[in-house]
Amino acid sequence: MVRIDSHGRALWALGTVLNQSNTPSLNNMAGWMFEQTLPAILLTSSPRAWAFALIGIYEYSQKFSGDRRAGQIRDDLAGRLLTLYQNNRSDDWHWFERELSYCNAALSHALLICGKSMSNNAMD
Repeated sequence: MVRIDSHGRALWALGTVLNQSNTPSLNNMAGWMFEQTLPAILLTSSPRAWAFALIGIYEYSQKFSGDRRAGQIRDDLAGRLLTLYQNNRSDDWHWFERELSYCNAALSHALLICGKSMSNNAMD
């Protein structure tokens, strides 16, 4: 597995463009890039890459809610984050990892929006 946060950040940016842009040429290019690069996020091992990608998938899904592949990847990544949380939390430590690092808010943000969009009470 690869630890590349930039891949998740790129999916976040592309999903946001697809949700918020009204420029057809920009949407066409962003849509093609999103579609081509989305599956590769499953090969990463970075929780932050997963979180950034989940935020991008959430943005994308605001306009393309019927995309099954995006939904399957969302479910997989959200499950990974939830498992990470469950494996690392304790009575006095409620977090995804044994230590705090960078961009910590993205982990919670991603899990909260997934819990809402997936109707999963364990995530919100």
